Amino acid sequence: MNNETCVFCGKPATKLCDFPMGYAGVIFDLPEEEKVFDCHGKDITADQMVTCSRPMCDECATEWEGMDFCPNCVEKKFKEIMLLRESKKSKQRNFLRKQIKK
Repeated sequence: MNNETCVFCGKPATKLCDFPMGYAGVIFDLPEEEKVFDCHGKDITADQMVTCSRPMCDECATEWEGMDFCPNCVEKKFKEIMLLRESKKSKQRNFLRKQIKK
């Protein structure tokens, strides 16, 4: 790393956050084994991914399935997961209430 410091604790940065923020660039036709698909079914490649890329040290990084996430992205993703779970629970409760009223 180019003498960057961890944006969370100030120690020397050893990695960048890999949290996907989206993608950029033109999408080309690739062999099927090289394709990755976004949530809309469009194929994208790793070099088109835009990541958070905050510099961080080993201690501040959270490794998950071969990727390193910064504390901000871990917190953001955790909140998204919890909101999604609550939304699903609410939909399930409403469905059950409707079934009971029938």
